[in-house]
Amino acid sequence: MPRLTPTERRALADAVHTLRARERLSQQEVADRAGLGRNFVSDLEAGRRRPSFDGVVLVARGIGVPLGELIALYEILAER
Repeated sequence: MPRLTPTERRALADAVHTLRARERLSQQEVADRAGLGRNFVSDLEAGRRRPSFDGVVLVARGIGVPLGELIALYEILAER
């Protein structure tokens, strides 16, 4: 199964961080709202994590944004 390239993984990390910061949430708050560990969110934002689809859905839910918004921002950042 293909994996995200390092550039794509960085774009996902930046999208998560940007949306979390926009909503003024800490990594812990996102993790708590998503039912995940803070290390998961931290590793995702650092580009160290290859999340499953479930993980991406849960992070979007934890941030409080539609999944489509997270994906749209990821696509914009991945094109840079």
